[in-house]
Amino acid sequence: MSIFEPDQKLGRVKGQENEFEWQEVGKNLVRDRSNLAWFFVVLVMAMMVLTTRLVFLQVTHAASNQLLAQGNRIRKIELLPSRGIITDRFNVPLSKNLPSFSLELVPANLPVAVADRERIISRLKEINLLSEIQEEKLRSDYNSPQSIALVEHLDHDKALEYKVDFQDDPGLQIVDRPRRDYLRVPGLSHLLGYTGKVGEEEIQDSSLYTYSSTVGRAGLEQVYEPDLQGKLGYEQVEVDAKGFFQRQVGLKEPIAGQTLKLSLDLELQKKAAEALKAKIEETESKSGVVIVENPQNGEILAMVSLPDYDNNEFTSGITPEQVESLFNHPDAVLTNRAIAGVYPSGSVIKPFIAVAGLAEGVITESTTIDAPAQITIGDFVFPDLKRHGLTDVKKALAVSSNVFFYAVGGGWDKIPGLGVQKIDDYLGLFGFGEKTGIDLDGELSGLVPTPAWKARVKQEAWFTGDTYHLSIGQGDLLVTPLQIVNATSAIANGGRLSTPTLVLGNKAEPISTELTQYTDSIDIVRAGMRQAVLDGSARRLQDLPVSSAAKTGTAQFGADDKTHAWFSAFAPYENPEFAVVVLIDGGGAGNEVALPVAEEIMDWYFSR
Repeated sequence: MSIFEPDQKLGRVKGQENEFEWQEVGKNLVRDRSNLAWFFVVLVMAMMVLTTRLVFLQVTHAASNQLLAQGNRIRKIELLPSRGIITDRFNVPLSKNLPSFSLELVPANLPVAVADRERIISRLKEINLLSEIQEEKLRSDYNSPQSIALVEHLDHDKALEYKVDFQDDPGLQIVDRPRRDYLRVPGLSHLLGYTGKVGEEEIQDSSLYTYSSTVGRAGLEQVYEPDLQGKLGYEQVEVDAKGFFQRQVGLKEPIAGQTLKLSLDLELQKKAAEALKAKIEETESKSGVVIVENPQNGEILAMVSLPDYDNNEFTSGITPEQVESLFNHPDAVLTNRAIAGVYPSGSVIKPFIAVAGLAEGVITESTTIDAPAQITIGDFVFPDLKRHGLTDVKKALAVSSNVFFYAVGGGWDKIPGLGVQKIDDYLGLFGFGEKTGIDLDGELSGLVPTPAWKARVKQEAWFTGDTYHLSIGQGDLLVTPLQIVNATSAIANGGRLSTPTLVLGNKAEPISTELTQYTDSIDIVRAGMRQAVLDGSARRLQDLPVSSAAKTGTAQFGADDKTHAWFSAFAPYENPEFAVVVLIDGGGAGNEVALPVAEEIMDWYFSR
C-alpha cells in the first residue's frame, strides 16, 4: 500500500517527532546545569583548602619544611650500657671500665652528595686513617649503620684533637668506648677472663648487641656475659642531607650490667700467689696450683694457676701477632691448670680409697698388717718408702704407707682387697672422672681407668698391678687440683660433695651429693688425716694457730723419675672452713715442697 493512497490514515510526521525530542533534551540540559553548578562549588572549596594548606607549608612552616625538603633523615643511634663490674667477696673491684675513645666512621651518616663524600674519603686516605680493607668495606654499603673504627684507644687529648679536626666532616665521630681494666693479681686472669669485639653472628642472634659492643671471651666474663652486658638504649636524632645533627627526637636510656660478686678473698688470693710463685722459682718448676675452698658450701676463696697472663693485653689494643704468641706460648700461659691440668694424684687419693675399704668392710678401724718396705707379686716389685711395721688405716694415712693401700685396693696378706670396680665406684662418688661443675668454661674431667678403658685404648688386659697402682694414685689415674680439693672438702664436712662456685648467689642449680651413709668411714679417715699432723708426714702444721688435718702426696710421672708435689689439708679440724690443695708440677716430694706453701698460706689466713 502506498502512503499516497487517499484512504490511508497518516501518522505523526517527522518534524513533529523532532520537536518532541528537543523538548526532552532541553529538560535534561536544565538538570545538567544544576549538577554542574554544585560541581563548581565543590571545586572552589577544594581550591580554597589547598591554597590554605599551601600557605601553611610555604609561609608558616617554611624553614622547617625546607630542611625536610633538603633530605633530613632520622637516625637511630644505639647507646651502649655500662658493663657490670666484678668484685671480690668484700666488694673490692677486680674489674672496672676506663674511659677510652675511638675515631669512628659511620657510612650511613656520610653526605648524600658524591662529591662531599669523596672529599672525606680522600682526606682520610691522605692522612693514613683509612686502610684499603676499611675503604672496601665502606664502599660496599654506604647505607650501613655499622661504624668503622679508624683509630681506637685514644687518650683524652688526642680524642679532642681529632674532634676539632673532623668537626666539619659528617659521618666521622669521636665515641667513648669504655675499656675493660683488670686488677693485676697472679691467677685472676684465668678466673676473670677478658672481653673482645662482638661478632656478626652474635649481633644477629641477640638483641643485647650492636656493632660497637664488646662481649666476654673467656673466664667469668664469658660465663656470665648476659648478666654483665646490660641492655642497649637508643637515641633518635635528625640529621640534614649533609649528615649534620639537627635535633633529638627520642631517647631510651641503656640499662647497666649487673655487678658480679665473687666468693674470692682478694688478700688471700694475693698471699696464695705470692707463696706459690716463690716455691715455683725455688724448685725451678714449670707450673703450680693453689686452691682454697670453703668445705661448708663449695665457695672458692682463692684459685691460683701459674704461669698466667695479663688479661689487660686483650682490652688495650692487642695485635694479631701478640694473640698468636699467647695462644702458642710454650708454657701454656692461657691454661688454668686448676681446672684443666690433669695429673697423677699420688697419695692424696688415699683418703678416698680408705673410705671405700672401710665402707665395704674390706678393712675396719682396727685392721692391721705388718707393712714391709715392698711386696712382690710374681716378677713385679711394688715398693714403699720404708718399712712401716704394724699399721692400721689411720697410721697408713698418717705416714702414707703404700703397702697398706696396695692391700686395700688389690688385696694382700689378710686383706682381700676392693678390686678395680669398687675403687672406680667410690672414686666416682667423690667426683673423680667427672667435671665438678664449677662456673668456668674449660674444665676437664680427668680419668678413672677401667679394664674396659685399658682394653680399648691400650689393647691390654687389666692386672692386679694396675689395681695396686690405682690404689696409691699412680698408673693411668688422672685428676685435676679442683677435684682433689672438692673431694677433700667432702671428707672435711663429714660427707657432702658440693658444686664449687666462684660467684656468690650463683643461679645455677647446685649439685650436692650426700655421702651420709659413709659417715662412720669418713670420720675414721678424718682422724687418720688429723694423725698425719700430730705425728705423721704433715707435722709442720702443728705450729698453726688452729687445728688441722692433712695428706701429703708425691706422684711419679714421665720416664725420668720426676715427681709432682701434692698436699691437701683442711682446718679447723673440729669445724672446717678452709680446705686447700697445693700442686707443684715436677717440684719433688709433697711434704718437702707443697706442704710449706700450704703452711704459709694457712698461718697467714688464721693469724689475720
